[in-house]
Amino acid sequence: MPDMLPPRNSPQSRYWSELSQDEIAIVKRLVGHTIAEVELELIRETLVGVSGNRTRAASILGISIRGLRNKIRLYAACGILVPEIGVSAAFDRDARTGQGVERGKTA
Repeated sequence: MPDMLPPRNSPQSRYWSELSQDEIAIVKRLVGHTIAEVELELIRETLVGVSGNRTRAASILGISIRGLRNKIRLYAACGILVPEIGVSAAFDRDARTGQGVERGKTA
C-alpha cells in the first residue's frame, strides 16, 4: 500500500492532508464500491439536496446539464429512480434493496 500513496509534496498528498478525519472515514467507506455505484449515489443525493433541480445539481457536480440528463435517462432505462423536481422530500430508500423509491412504495 505505501507504494500506492502519492509523492509527499504532490497536489494529491496536500489534498489528503486538508481532509478532516470524518471526511477521510467517508472516503474509506467507498472502498469496495464501483465508481458507477458511487456516481449514482452522488447524483441522487445531490438531486435530493437541491429538491430535484437538475441545473443546480449539474453545477454542483461539475458536469453539464446534458451530461446529467443523459445519466438520468440511463438510470431510468435500468429501472433506477432518481428524485424529480420538487419531489425530493418524497424520496426514500427501499430497506431491502437500497434503491430510491417514492415514499410509501416498495421496489
